[in-house]
Amino acid sequence: MRKAIAIDFDGCLCTNAYPAIGEPNWPVIGRAKQEQRAGAGLILWTCREGQLLQEAVAACERWGLTFDAVNESLPDWIEEFGTTPRKVGASEYWDDRSVIASAEPPFKGLRKFMGGPGDDSIEVVEPIPSSDMVLKPCPFCQSTAIVYEKYLTKAGERWRCWCTNCIAGIDPGWAGNWSTVRDMWNRRKPTEG
Repeated sequence: MRKAIAIDFDGCLCTNAYPAIGEPNWPVIGRAKQEQRAGAGLILWTCREGQLLQEAVAACERWGLTFDAVNESLPDWIEEFGTTPRKVGASEYWDDRSVIASAEPPFKGLRKFMGGPGDDSIEVVEPIPSSDMVLKPCPFCQSTAIVYEKYLTKAGERWRCWCTNCIAGIDPGWAGNWSTVRDMWNRRKPTEG
C-alpha cells in the first residue's frame, strides 16, 4: 500500500489567515511535491467546507500542488481496508498544531521541516536522550543542543549535524544517513594528560 500523507491547509500549507487564503509555505509545498514524485498519495486535510474548501483547493493548484483526495482517505486505502471512517487514514499527518505522541526508528527525535537554500526542504531531527542517535556535547561550547539535519541535493538525501548554540557542525556533503555524521561528531581525539 502506498504512503499516504494528510496535509493541513491553514497554518501548514500557507500562513493562517482564515477565512482568507494565507501566503504559501513553499518549503512544505515543495516537500509535499517531492513526496508525491516519490509515489506518495497526498490528501488535503482541512476543516474548510463548501466555498472555503474550493478556494483552498484552487490556491493549492495555483501553487502547483494537486491532491489524490480531499478530506477523505486515498481511494486505494478505502479499497484495501473496505471502510470509509470519519478519520482520514494516512501514514503521516502534517499539521502546524501537531504534537508527536510517539516516534518510530530511524527518526527517534522531534522532526521539523524548514526551508533550505537551493532545495525543497531541510528536516531537523532532535535526538531523544538515551537513544542510539545521541550526539556528544559540542567540543567548542559544551552545549548539548546538537541536532541532525536531513537535506536534499541533486545526488539525493544527505545528513549533517550542528550545535544550535555556537553553530559548529559537521557536513561532509556525502553522508547518506544520520549514523555517519553521528560517528564523525562523536569521535574525539584523546586528550593528552
